[in-house]
Amino acid sequence: MTPRRKPWFALALVLAAAPLAAQAPGLPIRAGGVLPGLELAGTVGFTGADSRTGDGTAYAASVAYGVNRLGLTGMVGAVSRANGGGSDVTWGALASVRLIGGDLQTFAVTGFGGYGYFKQPPWDPDQLALYPPPGPGEFGSGYFPVGLDFSLTIPTPVVSIRPWLSPRYEFESVDRAGGSESESTFGGSAGVDLRFVRGFGFRVLWDKLDGRDQTIGLGAAYHF
Repeated sequence: MTPRRKPWFALALVLAAAPLAAQAPGLPIRAGGVLPGLELAGTVGFTGADSRTGDGTAYAASVAYGVNRLGLTGMVGAVSRANGGGSDVTWGALASVRLIGGDLQTFAVTGFGGYGYFKQPPWDPDQLALYPPPGPGEFGSGYFPVGLDFSLTIPTPVVSIRPWLSPRYEFESVDRAGGSESESTFGGSAGVDLRFVRGFGFRVLWDKLDGRDQTIGLGAAYHF
């Protein structure tokens, strides 16, 4: 296999392994390219009533690791509802492979695929009008996003500025007491990462799916 074909072969492996590897629902999907080394981060997401997780706030912790052209991210968190409906578990994982660009290049294109899961109690009032359930009872939703990430690194003496844009195609599978259903749609996310010299960083994220389901996120990270 020629070196030129290796990134595309790696992307095929990532997509084939998607059920094993989406950021957690309630939070923007963040690819942001592949960064070498270990990163620990915390993110808070703000969702509206038209979101699949309902009007509320999501909190999550994540760990990411990158080596050469490959990156893996795992995340776990909870969504707290504005209507007092309690908190729901959300988690996800994302695998990325850099297709274009290198560690010393400012522009990069990355392919990604993953899985995210959200478990929600029955008859959430925020969701009834938008997502009528086939039957009562608690339900779980699985999300499989696949997409491309375009990022640009702008170095300065104090901070590295990294704007990025990630269009994606997403498949959703919902299992409930009254049956199961699935759908697929297009979406996208965008953001800006700030990385300081000593490893600390901050990020702003935005995500939208199928003309609705808008999420805004804020995060902080430490890169080893």
